[in-house]
Amino acid sequence: MPILETARFALPLLAAGQAQKELFHNEALILVDFLLNPVVESIVSDPQSLNPQAGQSWLVGADPEAEWSGYEDHIAGWSANGWIFIKPFDFLEISISASGVTAVYRGSWQIP
Repeated sequence: MPILETARFALPLLAAGQAQKELFHNEALILVDFLLNPVVESIVSDPQSLNPQAGQSWLVGADPEAEWSGYEDHIAGWSANGWIFIKPFDFLEISISASGVTAVYRGSWQIP
């Protein structure tokens, strides 16, 4: 069976005869929306302290809690359907709004 996601960003691909294609298409658009010019609010480990709005994202810090458990260093974005997690890859750059700096992922986030 072929892999039904893109190699670089793991965007879901559609397949011939696939049911509910709109769900996969919408998920891909949400991921693209977060990745086109990635800006996170800040670095956070506990999502329970947040009041997220659709389109906002955070960098998951060390020792993540609750629904973020197991997603350290991921980008956590809030969508109408809840949290979406983006696994970083080497040389991905993000801007951190709270501190006004740019971070680069090289096995871990490098923040000046």
